[in-house]
Amino acid sequence: MKDNLQRAKHAFVYLLYIHIAALLVFFVFRWVLFVSMDYTFPEHIQNDWGLQAIAFVKGLWFDNVIACYILILPLVVLWITSLFNYTAKWIYLFTGGWFIGFYSLAFIISVSNIPYFEYFFKTINSSIYNWFGYAGTTAGMIFGETSYYFPIFLGITAIVLWGIGIHLLSKRTYELCSQNAKSISIKERGIILLAGAALVGLCLFGIRGRMGYNPIKVSQAYYCEDPFLNQLGVNPAFNLLTSTLDDQRKENRELALMDGETAINQVQNLLNRKGIADISPIARIVTSDTTTTHPNIVFIFMESMSAKLMQAYGQSQNLTPYLDSLYQESLVFNNIYSAGIHTNHGMYSTLYSFPTIMKRNAMKGSVIPVYSGLPTVLKDNGYYNLFFMTHESQYDNMNAFFRTNGFDEIYAEENYPKEKIANHFGVQDEIDVLFNTFAKSMAGIGAFVCGPRWLINLFRYNMRSQLYAKSLPMPMVLGALKRLDLIRKHPEYKDKLWEITRALQKGLTENGFDIGVTQSPVTPIYMKGGNEEGTNLIVDLRENYGLFCSIVVYPVIPKGEIILRVIPTAAHTMEDVEYTINTFKSVRAKFEAGEYIKDIPQMADPEFKVR
Repeated sequence: MKDNLQRAKHAFVYLLYIHIAALLVFFVFRWVLFVSMDYTFPEHIQNDWGLQAIAFVKGLWFDNVIACYILILPLVVLWITSLFNYTAKWIYLFTGGWFIGFYSLAFIISVSNIPYFEYFFKTINSSIYNWFGYAGTTAGMIFGETSYYFPIFLGITAIVLWGIGIHLLSKRTYELCSQNAKSISIKERGIILLAGAALVGLCLFGIRGRMGYNPIKVSQAYYCEDPFLNQLGVNPAFNLLTSTLDDQRKENRELALMDGETAINQVQNLLNRKGIADISPIARIVTSDTTTTHPNIVFIFMESMSAKLMQAYGQSQNLTPYLDSLYQESLVFNNIYSAGIHTNHGMYSTLYSFPTIMKRNAMKGSVIPVYSGLPTVLKDNGYYNLFFMTHESQYDNMNAFFRTNGFDEIYAEENYPKEKIANHFGVQDEIDVLFNTFAKSMAGIGAFVCGPRWLINLFRYNMRSQLYAKSLPMPMVLGALKRLDLIRKHPEYKDKLWEITRALQKGLTENGFDIGVTQSPVTPIYMKGGNEEGTNLIVDLRENYGLFCSIVVYPVIPKGEIILRVIPTAAHTMEDVEYTINTFKSVRAKFEAGEYIKDIPQMADPEFKVR
């Protein structure tokens, strides 16, 4: 049996050799960048070789992602051919050419990153495409700078040696496989099937890069306060690929903004100041009559919190006693505006005074923008900045973003005790009361309250009139319990739900529908129109297409806007998704043609009369 499996063994070992060799070449390029960079580490990092070595470990992680992308197709091809005990010269010509072509491209990007990083102090990204419009100038810069000669030589040498090595290895592997052409049994095919499936699974895991909720992002490379080490681990090919894909997203399109001079003049007039020369056109000098101190400064970000709920801002009831107490002993700024509709918008607009004027998530891209703001000012004044979050650190790329923009340490889900991790949304530390509904998750009615036993007993004995007046009917209780049991015992339902959700949201986006930013199965579709148009549209959907969705119109949202809400379930199929997308394309055509600009039809029974 051992001899009969030699062909498959030679094929898999062939792929392993190439994979390891590629990782070594990537390591050499990273080492060259490390030693050639004219960069002085801070004193406490200068001789900390262990801390510096982590960047190379992170780099191996990202290199493996790119290597697995390149590996997956040859692996599948050789797995299938080994399974059928088939070999041919063309197979190794194809795999060899595949590895030479794609790795040569990856090596060119890695080598180009050396002078690019030394000049811009950031990993190569999609901005390099802007240079293609100035090919002559760019070529003159490259070949006119003698310091670039070594990276060019290194790249050419690596590609030539790589091509020769792959050619010889492919030829030798084919010869070995040709010598082992014996027939194989069913049992041997089973061994190859399982071994190949395991390798493909490992390769797909390598592409994803991690076990967490999200696949690997550049944020995973950021681990310390030094910007060079944080970026050193990012594979240049990975960064170029992901930043290019970021640019193609609809929400990242460029906006037509007013010119800078006009914008500055308007802001200066609104603020009634002309700024300070060589600092900022809107800066001002603030002097203090007291001695400068350095107290601890704590910022607490709260989702969907309104100042109107506080007594300090006119609330008659004592709804937020702790916040009101903080109000009395803290600095209070009444003239503040937090722009945007998402967590990331609020964070960088509040911390960095950067208004959210675009849909693009400035945190999430592979290219990390650099802002000056409160964290950087505090750092310049001797503060050590910490950022605490309850979810994983690479959510929205926050780890990379905040480390780049003034924060020294990031504490996230992975830094908390495991027993405090409630779900994939992160840490829920010592929550006293939790309210939720049965509407969406369980397709029912009613809600529930969770809390410590003493508090629940307090509710029971002091809210009897409400409990008995608002209690759920017994059939809904039994239904909710059964649904909860299904959720606990069948995690595949959740996986199916997200499969349907992602297919629906991707299909809508690819067909030009604006679904905004959503991280739940509840899928909004944004349109421009009046209430009558929106009502007639959903009537048409329900009555003529058999598709139900809810609608949100004025006064919940501004006039002239419509939000349609589609909620997929685990019971839906891909056929349902396709039908839904095609249906929305049809009604959009009617909508744009003005067919829904008419009176809302009377749906009630014409014979019905109120006595």
